[in-house]
Amino acid sequence: MMKKLLLLSVFVCTQLPAQIGFDPGPNYNHRLEPYTLTLSGTGTIRYTLDGSDPTNLSPSGINSVTIPITQNVTVKAVIFSSSPVYTEKYYVGPLPIRNVFFKPPPSYSSVCILPAMTEPKTWNGSWVDFFPPGYPMSAVCQGWYRATASMDEGSVEFNNCIPGPGALSTASFFVNSDVFYDYSSGMITNPPACLLVTDEDYRKTVMVKVYPNPVDHELHLTTDLKISSYEIIDLSGRLFRKENLRGKKLNVSGLVKGNYLVKLIRPDGDPVFLQFIKK
Repeated sequence: MMKKLLLLSVFVCTQLPAQIGFDPGPNYNHRLEPYTLTLSGTGTIRYTLDGSDPTNLSPSGINSVTIPITQNVTVKAVIFSSSPVYTEKYYVGPLPIRNVFFKPPPSYSSVCILPAMTEPKTWNGSWVDFFPPGYPMSAVCQGWYRATASMDEGSVEFNNCIPGPGALSTASFFVNSDVFYDYSSGMITNPPACLLVTDEDYRKTVMVKVYPNPVDHELHLTTDLKISSYEIIDLSGRLFRKENLRGKKLNVSGLVKGNYLVKLIRPDGDPVFLQFIKK
């Protein structure tokens, strides 16, 4: 009987998946300055930093791996044939910025945003860095308000800036990109054009020019910025074209007459908006 129990315990132990430790752990995955991540486990640890699953060709180490964190990365690690794939995000430098837009109902005399960050984590667990009602949003155009939230992932809710009695607020919304929320119709994907050009975008347009404008067949770009892709949308936000940029000429001959925006997207995902007229 004892022999059977011993064999059973050996079998169970061999079926348990190998563990990979992360130091610093996932509850402390952000620093302002570059730092070092250490992976530890029993066996050959293979890992990637681009969010793809590790393979036999991925970088590796025996029992321990030291990784310098110099930019935001998604780390995936595995001990082949004996562990699941472990995934954690690590951040360095200023926090990511999300642009958040809200169109309130007439009952809101003031408009505030209350953000809560879940990624990255600056200390043990999630970090809520504002107390209700949060902070005021700025009026933009056509009844819309704008604020920024420093986070990669988290949540936001909107309210009328009144704590206690008289407080009005929306539900809480998950955020991992820019948000356009209309109280009367919910999340929208076709925001008005006046929301698409921020002050920062306007400053960047000094470094980018398009000509001729108005244009008939080909729109030419003049810029020292590196542009990876582009989108053409009309002033209501409807998308007409989305392509990688090859050269500095855009064929717009297939567009009908009217006003358009060209959204130039840099390799880091940062956009620049310019308006043009199709003859």
